[in-house]
Amino acid sequence: MKKHKTSTLLLQLLEIIEQNLEDFKSFKEIGIVIRNNLFFEVIGKIQEYKKGISSMNWTKNPIVKNDYQFFDYFGYLDKLSKKYPIINELISCIEINHKFPKGDSQIKLVEFLKHVLFEEKHPLSSERIIELITLFNNDLISHPPDWTVKLYVTGIWTEEKEIIINDNLLIRKPVDSDYHILVEAFPLSTAFSGEPDFCDSIFELNFNSIEQNELQNEINKTILSLQYFNLGNTQIIRSDFKPNSIVKKEYSYNYQNVGVKKWKYELNKTLKTNLTSFLEYFTPLIPPPKWEQSVNSKNAVYTAMARYKEALFNFQIIESKITNAITALEALFLKVTERSELSHKLSQRISFLLSKYGFEALKAYRTLHRAYEIRSTYIHGALMKTDEKKDFNKIEYEIMEYCRLSIIIFLELTEKYEKDNILSKIDNSILDKKANEQLDNTLQGLKLMKLTVHNITYKK
Repeated sequence: MKKHKTSTLLLQLLEIIEQNLEDFKSFKEIGIVIRNNLFFEVIGKIQEYKKGISSMNWTKNPIVKNDYQFFDYFGYLDKLSKKYPIINELISCIEINHKFPKGDSQIKLVEFLKHVLFEEKHPLSSERIIELITLFNNDLISHPPDWTVKLYVTGIWTEEKEIIINDNLLIRKPVDSDYHILVEAFPLSTAFSGEPDFCDSIFELNFNSIEQNELQNEINKTILSLQYFNLGNTQIIRSDFKPNSIVKKEYSYNYQNVGVKKWKYELNKTLKTNLTSFLEYFTPLIPPPKWEQSVNSKNAVYTAMARYKEALFNFQIIESKITNAITALEALFLKVTERSELSHKLSQRISFLLSKYGFEALKAYRTLHRAYEIRSTYIHGALMKTDEKKDFNKIEYEIMEYCRLSIIIFLELTEKYEKDNILSKIDNSILDKKANEQLDNTLQGLKLMKLTVHNITYKK
């Protein structure tokens, strides 16, 4: 009933506005001022796309844009209400039915009027009138809006015009129109300090009825999942947010603290089915907020994920990155009580487990042993000579791949088993045929490793 009363009055007001549009938009002595703001129209044209945008041309055109400001909300409404009594009736309705103080009710109505008068095309269609009433009612009851989000992403590239992953996510190759941006000239917007960085792909996401903080959490989960689908420095460099709302406004954000951009991988339509299922199964396994504050069976896996992220994105010398990756693997493959032969136990367990997925056990063992040697040298305060670093890039890539896949395996296994129990199963399988068969059966039941990409050979 309350919503119906507000809707009825809003409908009547919109009909009056359509009949008296210039009266409502009049700028004489009713509290509206026009500011002629200077903007730069930044236009980017993609010159070369090679596993991501590699070169662009930029032009910047100064333009003047009218910005309508209500410098006296209450005076504006007071003068309008003398001619159109429905104004006061609607303010009272909002105040009573939605428990707003009178001043807040007036501000809400002015936001509605500003949107209708200066952001909508007139005449309004009957369908658009209904939409506007619905949106404003949702704003009044603080109903979470629907959101359209565009993400500019590095670490994943595609030649596809679009890959529809699911109902909420589309991934595509960037086009020129993605780099057509309006930037306020003064004061310089912190969101756009110069030309936006090059991206490798565009993500388009849709979310229904979601709060802003929850929206960001869902985006973070998607990006984190894609960091494990394949080995890549998958990260957001810019976000455009557009809420389906009158009160909440669209905005954009350029990320200033972007991490390392060393590895990227391709997405194409042949991977679509796998990725769709991977997101479905992986997302529920993502660490919850503040997981460090409680003890549970997944602490070792979550610790490994944190160290893997450091190795993936932090600006560090390569020895430090290899060390972070090794410590991530130690969190998974070493028991707390183990103190001897750590390098051998670590290398043996990982190489044996990954051999189940096509990796050559002896080669993996030697790579892990070499990485552990680099880690030990670095952790004790020494650095290797230049001629000893020739294999570092190869070692780093392979260790990061071992780390990524091991985390995926343990995320699922720790749903059923404690970490020490998993390690005992691996140790027994190395020596006992029956135990090996049982481990094979257990691994067969894992979903994520059947969906993710396995990089068995080193990719430069």
